Amino acid sequence: MREIQVLLLFNLCIASYGQVPVGPVVRNRLYKNIGKIHKSYSFTFEMKPTGTIAGWSNIVHAYDKEGNCCGVGQRIPAIFMSSNSTRLRIANAVSINGNYGVNRNIPMGQFTNVTIQQVEQSGGSYLYSIYLNTTKIASTVNTQPQEFDNVQLFASDKWYNPSKVVLRYFNFQSPFSKYDPTKDNNELAEEICKGRCIDLKDKCGIMLGCGDVQFDVSKHCPETCETYLLVVPVVWDRLYKNIGKIHKSYSFTFEMKPTGTIAGWSNIVHAYDKEGMFWKDQGCFFTTLDR
Repeated sequence: MREIQVLLLFNLCIASYGQVPVGPVVRNRLYKNIGKIHKSYSFTFEMKPTGTIAGWSNIVHAYDKEGNCCGVGQRIPAIFMSSNSTRLRIANAVSINGNYGVNRNIPMGQFTNVTIQQVEQSGGSYLYSIYLNTTKIASTVNTQPQEFDNVQLFASDKWYNPSKVVLRYFNFQSPFSKYDPTKDNNELAEEICKGRCIDLKDKCGIMLGCGDVQFDVSKHCPETCETYLLVVPVVWDRLYKNIGKIHKSYSFTFEMKPTGTIAGWSNIVHAYDKEGMFWKDQGCFFTTLDR
């Protein structure tokens, strides 16, 4: 037997439409009750400018302390559009600055993926970074990372005119860990899930089920989601998840990396009615059995 292991992020969203608004932002509209933001987190938005307006305008604004600016907790984060342009101003609480800002232009009439994240580093520090699509545009160490409770996210806020922007996707995760696939599985599992996950070690390897990430929201799955982090050599015919009902609207998301090939067809995942989701894998990603 030879084992091929890979880190897999599996995200299942089964829901009806309509919980999170998709389309133009509206002044003082509550977009999502975020709840708690831990020291590590990730926000992702997809947005498309459809026009410009005079003066500052707001796209999204999360806070747990009432007020527009600039105390720590009043912009966590907030994204603005500058006057008569498609230039973003991305503000957040970083170190002692409650209004740490980064400015970048995004194209008119095109969707841009904006990701704002803070990740714990190996030495215990927290790195704050911003990405546009897959390009990192800013990064700095947050010397005083904090946790925030009772956070609400508005799209847009009550202090500014709403930007002429369409939102079509939103994702929030906290706590959040960024994976390094070059690491040993045990080391990786410890870093990803330390203190947060159920360790289900068995003779077949390490299986880590994490339930801390509570929602992953888009126009396709705005209501009920579960996220699992796995470092697993899978076992033939092992039940992984009883999904239950799949509604007419749903989303399955997997992140996977091929690490080898075998002769003949092989299976990665297989979901079917009445039984849920099975790993019935003969091997191209996880456990390869030479038979």
